[in-house]
Amino acid sequence: MKKLFIWDFHGTLEKGNEYDAVELSNMALEEFGYKERINIKQANGLYGLSWYKYFEHVLPNESNERHLDIVQKALEIENRDFSIARKHTKPNDHAHEVLKIIERAGHDQILISSTYPSSLTNFVAWVKMEKYFPKEKLFYAGRHKDIPLFTKQERAMEYMKDKKFDHIIIIGDSPKDISVVGGPNVTSYLYTHPEKQFRDGSNPTYRIRDLREVLKEL
Repeated sequence: MKKLFIWDFHGTLEKGNEYDAVELSNMALEEFGYKERINIKQANGLYGLSWYKYFEHVLPNESNERHLDIVQKALEIENRDFSIARKHTKPNDHAHEVLKIIERAGHDQILISSTYPSSLTNFVAWVKMEKYFPKEKLFYAGRHKDIPLFTKQERAMEYMKDKKFDHIIIIGDSPKDISVVGGPNVTSYLYTHPEKQFRDGSNPTYRIRDLREVLKEL
C-alpha cells in the first residue's frame, strides 16, 4: 500500500521560528518608520499564516500592497544576516526520527509551507531535512510579493497529478494545513507543541502533541 505524507513546516516539523518572525517583523516595521510592534503572544496567535497577515494584524488600515512591502523588507533583513533566523529555527522533537522511519517504510513525503521560496530552502537545510525533501518534494504556497500565488491545495494536487496513493496523511498545526486534500482515504493530524493550545476551526482525525503518533499510519 503506497501512502503519501503531506507535511507542514513551521510549527510542525520545526520549533522556535515564531521568535524569528517577531524579531524580523519588528526590525522591518522600524525601518518603515512605524511605532507598532508585534509581540510573541500575537505571533503565536498568527503562527502558520502567511507573513503578510502579521502586518495586516498590527496595521489594519494599511493596504495589502503595503503589508507585502513590509514582508519584503523583513526578507531583505533576513537575507542580510541569516543568523537572525538560523539561531531560532530548530528541528521539532522527534521530527528526524519520524521522517526517517516513514522513508525507510517506502512511503512518499512532501512538504508544503506558506513561506517565501528562498527562505523555505534555507529553513529546511538549517534543520537538516533536505534529504527528506529535495527540490521536487518541497513547495511554497501563499501570497508573496512578485511571485505567483499558489494555495496549499493547488500544490498538493500538482504533486499528486498522475500518481496514485492508497492513503494520504496530512500533518500540520493549523486548519488550513490539514485541509489540503479531502476524501475517505485521507487522515489528518492537527499538531501543536506541548505548551500551546490547539487551533480551532477544523475537525481533524486526530489531535496530537507528539509527532511519533503519526507512525501508527505505517
